[in-house]
Amino acid sequence: AAHWVRLESQGSTRMLVALALAHNQALVCDAETGRVVHAAECCERSILYAAAFAGDTLDDLVMAAGTVFNQVLVWRVGNGNGSGGGCGRVERRLVGHEGVIFGVRFSSDRQTVASVSDDRTLRLWSLAPPLDCAGAGVVVVAPQATLYGHQGRVWQCLVLADCVVTSSEDGTCRVWRSSIGGGWRAVESWRQCKKNVWAIAANPSQTLVASGGGDGSLQAHALSAAAGSRSVEAADPRLVAVPLPPPCEEEAQGPKDHIRAFALLGWDSAVVATGSGHVLQLTIGTDRFAARLAVSSPELRGFAMAAGAATGGLAAIGLRDGSVALIVGSSDEPLVVVAPLHSGPVQRLVIASTATTTSSSSSSGCGSQTYDLFTAEADADSVVWTQIAVPPSGQKTPCWAKRAVLALPFGSRFATATANGRWAAVGTMRGGL
Repeated sequence: AAHWVRLESQGSTRMLVALALAHNQALVCDAETGRVVHAAECCERSILYAAAFAGDTLDDLVMAAGTVFNQVLVWRVGNGNGSGGGCGRVERRLVGHEGVIFGVRFSSDRQTVASVSDDRTLRLWSLAPPLDCAGAGVVVVAPQATLYGHQGRVWQCLVLADCVVTSSEDGTCRVWRSSIGGGWRAVESWRQCKKNVWAIAANPSQTLVASGGGDGSLQAHALSAAAGSRSVEAADPRLVAVPLPPPCEEEAQGPKDHIRAFALLGWDSAVVATGSGHVLQLTIGTDRFAARLAVSSPELRGFAMAAGAATGGLAAIGLRDGSVALIVGSSDEPLVVVAPLHSGPVQRLVIASTATTTSSSSSSGCGSQTYDLFTAEADADSVVWTQIAVPPSGQKTPCWAKRAVLALPFGSRFATATANGRWAAVGTMRGGL
């Protein structure tokens, strides 16, 4: 991050440039000579993936540092850091993200910070003095708004006069506006490329936003067109609200619960995993809607990727520790945690759409309906093929057996798969089969 700063001295004004460094340090240099006129280091050491400055002069210069510890530290860089020497005092600790911070920006009035993260969210923070404090002089701030919508990691954000713009790994930019009731919503999505919109910027009048894609493309978007006409929040009888379970006592003080992942089970049912570790089984029809709490587990908190069988008998949820939770609609014990299949978080799951009936002599070890489950972790060059055998209702819990580990060509990433019990076909992100 770089930022212009004025230095008033003996009736003259010099222009300085503030630079953020990866180890939570800042340098302020003379723009003409390149000489360092001020150096500061935050009192809390951390590696940064993102940073932003606010302030017009060296005395009021502050920095928002997006750390690899899932927090944003707002600390004073300038001469008025109040701690002596070159150690910058942390004034605000913004806590709530569930992944490393990739982008952070101040609003023009310095009262709001926007941050985006590996957890696929945009979060907005108020810097007005809150009531709760933690530590000596450090104010801990919870997010004012947590916004979901991107289908990949979010790289950058812009805080403009009447909206916030984000860019993502999913190849899109999104425009977010505050509604009359005070809530925020996405009013526009601009598709640019298959993967990664790395950079965004606005013109001084904030009428245009330019974006740079991972495919080398450059696009300009008119903000006047993002008026909200394409928002899905318009009244639509086909939209059904999913009621989430009330928070327990330990969750009541934390962020509001939200849907983290879902999987369709046929045309009229679904499984939903929430951020607080609840799993709901939903039944949806033309004249009915029912939600049943299947299970609550701490192992499901904070991260979940889901997949369902088209035949409706099985759903799988990938967890952060590399294991997989199985959800069986007819089972009295709907949650079965499989021993870890991976060393890292399960990023992609596919259940082959065709279920086959097997005997007790099959590789899965019990007579039942058998499904083929394919899983992969992020950026992995292999896919784990597991067979899941679901017994009839009322009988013992499902059996599972690892069938094979399928190596992919170098640089390939798992996209989809199918199987017929004896062989498997795997498709990659680059169109390989």
